[in-house]
Amino acid sequence: MIRKVLAVSLIVMLAALVAVVALVNSQGISREKLLARCLESKPQWERYQEEIKGEIGARYVAEWTGEVVSVKRNKGEVLAVFQLDGPWVSYGIPLPVLMRDPFGNDYCSTTATYSGKECTYRFELAKDTADAPLPWVEVHYPHQEIRLPLDEEGQWKKP
Repeated sequence: MIRKVLAVSLIVMLAALVAVVALVNSQGISREKLLARCLESKPQWERYQEEIKGEIGARYVAEWTGEVVSVKRNKGEVLAVFQLDGPWVSYGIPLPVLMRDPFGNDYCSTTATYSGKECTYRFELAKDTADAPLPWVEVHYPHQEIRLPLDEEGQWKKP
């Protein structure tokens, strides 16, 4: 009888603990705090996924869903357009995205404009390579790293 009471008590305490942990983890942060985390984050290429999870929050990074739909070189900058889904569409906050050029330069952009579900990131190219041809760029974003070949006009579009 005592064993049954102890077992039931233990199960109830465990269930209460799980409920408390779930409630604490479901508490989100304010939009201002999320924006500050994104602006302060400066992830490095090699540890991008781990760094954004640690600096912004694993939950928020896991919620980010999107893909590159076009890239366009525009004089001394590259514009990468993403099609987003999920809660980040409503956040209107640019999660840090990285770009690498063929010269080995890495760029981090936290500057983006939103239009519906599209988010356009802007990468200002290094001055010494700003006028050089770009045959490709690599883009590193949550859950993906991809190399995109640019055409003669410096553009790429998702087929």
